[in-house]
Amino acid sequence: MSEKDERNVEQRRNFLKGSIVAGLAGVASMASVESAFAENQPAVCAAADDFLKAPDPIPDSKISKTVTTDVVIIGAGIAGLSAARAALEGGAKVAVIEKATDIVYRSSDVGTINSSIAKKLGNNLDTAELVTYMQDTYGWRTNGDLWRFWAENSGASLDWLLEASPSYKLIDELTAVDEKTEDVYVRMPHWPHPKGYDPSKEHFKIYSTVIQFLPDLGPALRNVEKQCVKMGADFQFSTAACQLIRPNNKGRVQGVIAQGADGKYIKFLASKGVVLCTGDYSGDKKMLTNYCPQIADLYTSIYFNRDAKGAVCNTGEGHRMGMWVGGQMERGPHAPVTHSIGGPLGINAFLLVNARGARFMNEDSDGQSWTNAIEREPQTSAFQVFDSRWKEQLAAQSVNHGNINAVLPDDQPPGGGPFTWSSYTTEKRMMSRGTKKSDTLEGLAHELGLPTEKFVATVKRYNELARAGKDIDYFKRADRLFAIDKAPFFGGRTGQALLVVMGGLVVDNNCAVQDAKLNPIPGLWASGNAMGGRFACAYAMGAAGVSHGSALTFGRLAGQVAAKG
Repeated sequence: MSEKDERNVEQRRNFLKGSIVAGLAGVASMASVESAFAENQPAVCAAADDFLKAPDPIPDSKISKTVTTDVVIIGAGIAGLSAARAALEGGAKVAVIEKATDIVYRSSDVGTINSSIAKKLGNNLDTAELVTYMQDTYGWRTNGDLWRFWAENSGASLDWLLEASPSYKLIDELTAVDEKTEDVYVRMPHWPHPKGYDPSKEHFKIYSTVIQFLPDLGPALRNVEKQCVKMGADFQFSTAACQLIRPNNKGRVQGVIAQGADGKYIKFLASKGVVLCTGDYSGDKKMLTNYCPQIADLYTSIYFNRDAKGAVCNTGEGHRMGMWVGGQMERGPHAPVTHSIGGPLGINAFLLVNARGARFMNEDSDGQSWTNAIEREPQTSAFQVFDSRWKEQLAAQSVNHGNINAVLPDDQPPGGGPFTWSSYTTEKRMMSRGTKKSDTLEGLAHELGLPTEKFVATVKRYNELARAGKDIDYFKRADRLFAIDKAPFFGGRTGQALLVVMGGLVVDNNCAVQDAKLNPIPGLWASGNAMGGRFACAYAMGAAGVSHGSALTFGRLAGQVAAKG
């Protein structure tokens, strides 16, 4: 691993350990949100104050260099790298421009179905059922043809991704992985399902869609990058796309003008076209307020990829550039990914109380449902509460994203970094997540900063329901309704944050960006979080990882189509 790679990996690790594990436990005030957005504005190619208004064209007199190629990929994340590789395999000459200093990625989960790995593990999912689930979940506001394509092709796309890492290792959940390894490890979390788990009894549908990369997606994507370089791809990092080239917004998109870290402009002429793989817009306050106002004043986007000037990268350049040349943004409502990482024991069905010490929901749900409910509570926060029997109660939990099913000894943690814990925890890790402990409920209320009288009354009521075996208040199933009456008692704040907003440009079934009349704009495609049609309202946790899984699948498709011109 190069010095640059080691530095980037270490920065990412430190961010995850700090912001994801600890920072998400708190909720930013409006003042801090304003400050963070001010710091996050792009350092280069800044848009006009009205982001919907196209800026004046950059004149040729300011162009310092012209690069001629077949296909330009804007963005070097999972979608952009997949598009680049697919276009190269299609015989195209490819240039990839990325305003960050390196390839970009986050997390480790890739949601696909029926890959070779899934089949090997005996996990076979029904295409029709998954497509219907997605459409039902999103209120039929999404493109069913796109979801069908994902369902029918995502498994093969995962196999294709792993072709770049032929020595990858398939492991189980108990295998530890060195966080700094350059090797690629994969596993399916919560699989096989814990003994006694019965999917037919679950209120929330849960599908085992996740293939998890350890220590994260970095090593696998670096292998794709290396493969692209060997095939002739020209990677231009620290280079920010500014304007697409489509004179008078007629005819074909001819390329893009970008700006290097030195401030000089570069014209990229693409004989076949441009693929937008520029990520989401949640780092731009004006766009976030316009397209996803329901959460704009609640969160600062958690995004650790930075450009050459140190500004965040998820600021919606692809969306803006696409609209400036005639593309349209999907109607929405756009889906914010604000899913909770849970409390000390993840997204498990233990008692949740708000900042006033009151219960407010059926805790037996998924992480996005948690957040949607918590956002309406005082101080936009909640606390998970349980007693000393928590270890034995883990066996009764579900297998959703963030659920914990068992505890391991402190000296046997499954390694791989903060994102790769799946269904196991240790007592040490549970206590490390801001957890408070007390021998009395009154003492726990004090430790958590909750009103004592109300909190104790809430626990008393909850215990009555648990002993009766029926939750007549919020209707949680009886086998996940545990009385909190054996000291010591534990509690900790839940964590939630804005990771990304799923809203993008309207595309057709070949990822071609469409104009206001739903006609494709020649020479312009979008994939990943720059494309629309995939999500609406809120992110569905029953099929986790599909953001990455669809970015992979449609990035590959967009590259294949672009190579044909």
